[in-house]
Amino acid sequence: MNVTGTQPRVSRRHIITRLDDIRQARARVHFDWIDAMREAREHGFTNQQIADVLGVTEAAVRGALKRAEGN
Repeated sequence: MNVTGTQPRVSRRHIITRLDDIRQARARVHFDWIDAMREAREHGFTNQQIADVLGVTEAAVRGALKRAEGN
């Protein structure tokens, strides 16, 4: 913040670019999770075991893997 307490002016293009960067980073992380889940399944882990490690529900793991198969 500057002395008047207002945010310095930022271009809309800068904000859009930043949001797009965040979206792309989240997509990369999402695919890393899917790859890790697939690998765990190949090594005999159950959906429940994967869910416990990731801190999500079994249904979330099952749904993510099912959606990934469609891609």
